[in-house]
Amino acid sequence: MRFPDWYPESCPPDDALPARGKVYRLVCAEGPQADDFVPLWQCRPNHKYPDMCKACGLSVHRSREDAERLRSVYPTMRDKTIACGTLTPEMGVTKHTPSRISDSHTSWWVPCGTNPQMLFGLDENCSEE
Repeated sequence: MRFPDWYPESCPPDDALPARGKVYRLVCAEGPQADDFVPLWQCRPNHKYPDMCKACGLSVHRSREDAERLRSVYPTMRDKTIACGTLTPEMGVTKHTPSRISDSHTSWWVPCGTNPQMLFGLDENCSEE
């Protein structure tokens, strides 16, 4: 599995696990678009991140409730909708990276050639497991 050249050395981390299971992500109201799956580092490449590798991954949540909480806490997220997708090992690697707001926050490092927006649908179309 090949990851982008702009990832820092030792990224993804050695303790990341094969991607697996249902995850949630905030996306534009119309539904998942490529712009909804741009890592934080690519949005603000000159910012000094405490964990550069984590900033290169995509933030997803294992719990719908945590995605809802994120949307309610940050004004810039309030117009977003929740999308869900089911990850499989060929879709990269993940690591549980809980945050102050989301116990289920997970960092997802996406390999080259993967189009994350194609893996997600609006949450109301997702079945509960």
